[in-house]
Amino acid sequence: MSRLIRHSSTLVFYIVNPNPLAIGENLMSTKILNGLILRDHTFDQALPLLIKAREQFLMLMKERVSKVFARKLAFRKDLLLNFSTLDRASHRNIYMSLMDEVFQAEKKVLGEKLRDPTWDATLEIVLIPHQNDLLAIYFAESVEGYFQALLDTGFEDFSYQNSTDDLPEGVSSEEWEERERRWNEVLGRSCIPGEMGFTYSLVSWNDIGVATMDRALMLSSFPDENARRFRVALELCEHEYTLKKGESLLAASRTIKAQAQLRANSIVLCSPEDLHVI
Repeated sequence: MSRLIRHSSTLVFYIVNPNPLAIGENLMSTKILNGLILRDHTFDQALPLLIKAREQFLMLMKERVSKVFARKLAFRKDLLLNFSTLDRASHRNIYMSLMDEVFQAEKKVLGEKLRDPTWDATLEIVLIPHQNDLLAIYFAESVEGYFQALLDTGFEDFSYQNSTDDLPEGVSSEEWEERERRWNEVLGRSCIPGEMGFTYSLVSWNDIGVATMDRALMLSSFPDENARRFRVALELCEHEYTLKKGESLLAASRTIKAQAQLRANSIVLCSPEDLHVI
């Protein structure tokens, strides 16, 4: 038997029984990889810290989203100069189509409970009081900088798992046992940490949507020309390639990438002026 620990759509950690035939033994394994602790703080003391730190998290989100937005915008504009479909309507208003892509990603994550690593730059943290401290679990896709920013706010790493014999560097066996005890006390057998504490949204989908409306920001992070040429060449080679009988997908992928490298120099790029015309 297994259980999944979830908050919203984000998987936090697994609890599994590696030997379902064993009875009366505690064979459950636990992984809390996003665990934190804010020592000697109450909710009242933690909230001002998080509110003040939100600007830093929003800056990290905007940096991530603007790079994705600019990369996709450049690719679609560059592709139009090298390849054209019969449906000319699909070429109109690329900027608005990308904004709609963000909206559809939000619907997928919040409505269908599916992940979207491309656009999901949200960040939530659950604060759980225990003794004189606040234990916390944060929920985010892989946005670079979020974890360090939480540490800068005053949190400490308090992750824990019992499926390894190797302790993290700098963590004593006594502290590891303390983490086990405290997480077991606050979570017990619950699968939803949000039911045990208060959730604070540091970066929301609304924040992401507002960021995409800032055209100057979204057009500030275009990839370099070599990357743009290779991306378009790769797309064209994938369209043209025919899988040979008995050929593996891995072999085909390597061939396509090699062809794209040779073709990249012939790719026509949209001018800097045209990139900024939406």
